[in-house]
Amino acid sequence: MFVFPLLFAALPMALLVLLLGRWHPGSPLIHLVGGSGPLLSASAGLWLAISCWKQGALTAYHQVVYVDALSALLLTVIALVSLLTIMYSIPYLSRDLAHGKILPAKLGWYYFWFNLLVAAMYATVVLNSLGLTWVLIEATTLVSVPLVGYYGTARSLEAAWKYLIIASVGISFALLGILLTYIASASHLGEQAASLDFTFLLSHAATLNPGLLKLAFLFILVGYGTKTGIAPMHTWLPDAHSQAPTPISALLSGALLNCALYGILRFTILTNAVLDASFTATLLQLFGLVSIGLVIPFLLKQDDIKRLLAYSSVEHMGIILLALGIGGKLGRIAAALHLFNHALTKSLLFCVAGEVTERYQTREIHKIRGVMQATPLLGILLFVGALAITGVPPFNIFVSELMVIAAAFAAHQYLVAALALLLLTTVFVCFFPHIATMAFGQGTRESPSSFSEGDLAREPQTETLVATTIQKPGGAEKIALVLFAIPALALLIGGFWQPWFLQDWLYMIGAAL
Repeated sequence: MFVFPLLFAALPMALLVLLLGRWHPGSPLIHLVGGSGPLLSASAGLWLAISCWKQGALTAYHQVVYVDALSALLLTVIALVSLLTIMYSIPYLSRDLAHGKILPAKLGWYYFWFNLLVAAMYATVVLNSLGLTWVLIEATTLVSVPLVGYYGTARSLEAAWKYLIIASVGISFALLGILLTYIASASHLGEQAASLDFTFLLSHAATLNPGLLKLAFLFILVGYGTKTGIAPMHTWLPDAHSQAPTPISALLSGALLNCALYGILRFTILTNAVLDASFTATLLQLFGLVSIGLVIPFLLKQDDIKRLLAYSSVEHMGIILLALGIGGKLGRIAAALHLFNHALTKSLLFCVAGEVTERYQTREIHKIRGVMQATPLLGILLFVGALAITGVPPFNIFVSELMVIAAAFAAHQYLVAALALLLLTTVFVCFFPHIATMAFGQGTRESPSSFSEGDLAREPQTETLVATTIQKPGGAEKIALVLFAIPALALLIGGFWQPWFLQDWLYMIGAAL
């Protein structure tokens, strides 16, 4: 575990970039220093994940650190999403500086909070103590709030406060679940340092109080479910994801939501070891179906591209819970695969949407037309991302969603399978036409006025053709588009072929769940 300290390389880089930003605001060196932290941490995270898949569960520092297949999955997700978003942050922020959307003094603060958030997410998924996991999930909220309100507009500050308050209330419920778990442990096993360690509790599951664990799981599901964006506790998510800078929106949706979901998954494993699995299965299926169904009217009437993607995240968190609730080997593997697929797809789609909004200087869907004609590569990426996120074959999410339905049929849960099919089909009908119209639609739009991603565009004044009003990509933006093409290709390959090592990895995660 010599590589473990490198997992938190983002911490010293956060301090260094803050000092650099104070003495040399707006310096290009800030991009290099700020981006090196997530890069080093991602290298360590992938190394730990590969080591876990080869050797099995890893422990270190007297079992303070515990990395099993589930942790390895989250490490991989955080590493890949943070790499994509930090590399996109460089051209994105450079453009904001050039256009005067942010002051040079704010550049260092962006990388400071970004690096702290990355370090907190890694720590969340590698520590053995459920109590420390709670602390770190709350820490991810505190360090991501300044990023949500980064632009300092009225809308972004409102979204940041809403996010802080709702997520903190939710995490308070989770704290009650942690306390009840501690009581269940200490009352039978005595007070000791390992009372909240996951491995300790799992090995003594037979001695824990079932009534207390049942109540604890309810608090955990509602508490962490709020941070995960599970309906109906999801109300902060569309505002926060739409008002944050686009790389942060991608990081929140692709990685941060999964850190809170990780807390639910750990408690599901523990609760199923104490109680009959039907208790957690019923709750997970209920919240999963509600999360999928509740977003449908919001998707249908949505006119903000980033809010559209945010509501889609609520749906996909619901799919993961539904798969876990269906259970069985196939259901658990489907939950793990869908978690990975959604993280990769949604982070890519948010970044592509950020480029679209920058070209057209608006987030309003009805004002964006003809992306495929104006910028072919960007249009292709937008269209491919939309196909993938809605579960259209042959893309990767189609495979995991098909596995969820197959798991329901295998478990003879025909009503659940029918409801899931109906809801997923309805989501596609509500979501996909928005993207198809932006990609292929024709028409006129109004010329852009002063615009920031942290706020909506002001009322425009004149009308011109779409093709003449978009901003042409510069060199950095062209590099970003090529960067996006790499995960887009992975979405397609994942629908056709899964290498043997990925299949073995999924079986390991299913066993851990």
